[in-house]
Amino acid sequence: MTRPLRRRSIPFLALAALLVSVGAAGIASAQARILVSDAGALAIFEFDDGGNFVGTFAGSPPLTEPAGMVLGPDGLVYATDASEVVRFGVGGTLLGTFAVGGGLVTGVDLVFGPDGDLYVMGLNSDNVVRYDGTTGAPVGVFADLSGLTGALYMVFGPDGHLYVSDSIDGNVARFDGTTGAFLGNFIAGGPLFLPTGIVFGSDGHLYVAEGISASVQRYNGSTGAFIDTFASTNLSLPQQIVFGPDGDLYAVNALPPSVVRFDGSSGAFEATVASGNGLDLPVSLAFPAAVPLPALGPAGRTVLACVVSLVALASLRKRRA
Repeated sequence: MTRPLRRRSIPFLALAALLVSVGAAGIASAQARILVSDAGALAIFEFDDGGNFVGTFAGSPPLTEPAGMVLGPDGLVYATDASEVVRFGVGGTLLGTFAVGGGLVTGVDLVFGPDGDLYVMGLNSDNVVRYDGTTGAPVGVFADLSGLTGALYMVFGPDGHLYVSDSIDGNVARFDGTTGAFLGNFIAGGPLFLPTGIVFGSDGHLYVAEGISASVQRYNGSTGAFIDTFASTNLSLPQQIVFGPDGDLYAVNALPPSVVRFDGSSGAFEATVASGNGLDLPVSLAFPAAVPLPALGPAGRTVLACVVSLVALASLRKRRA
């Protein structure tokens, strides 16, 4: 006669079945990461997507004056440091200087263009310098920003042109994406007084961080017409804004220093994903490739199944004793 299983034994068998089924699929997951470049702390800090502090990705030295940061098409992290661009590998391993010279003085923002080249904004040189995206060799001055007062951030639009926030004049300027020629102000005045970070969304519209009203405003990506205030809570002197891999909008707050997340569709506040832990004057952020956790191969799945079965069997015998 078969002896019925005791009720307390069922959870162990259920757990065994669950773990074996997961193992059969090959356990594999990834840890998402957020990097925050801090001009005050002279460091790049790392947080996980739950807002937990992971550690210092890169400090001083080697950094002396970090500001802009971007993930390259090769998966490496590129960061401005004084008047050069340095490159980091996984875990913050310094790979050396990638780009220097070409007329750049005090880099503050950088972006890879549609052509694959790297474009770096010079704060004290009032220009955007172009570098070969593979070798880092200077190509030349791409755009003259001397007509702007307080250029801070830039982004290439869906039309291939370069857009630059002009913080003091309260405009967003547009430059020809091929020649670098000034095409005029794409957004001028209106509810925009102190534009900082700018980014195009998947909807094709331009999102602009506004320092005076502590908000993120949305503008028509084709005409520059004001659409609405997309986000207006938990923002304080917002700097760079970026749409993350999850489609949500992330904003860097300068004071108090933090990184906050908003729903990418509605603009509703979701969470503070970085704060404290040495943050002093954060100015930019990037999302490096997630660190994958090792998947189980056939041998690993077999071992997992055996271990789970032994644990379940031992638990049953203990209860029958």
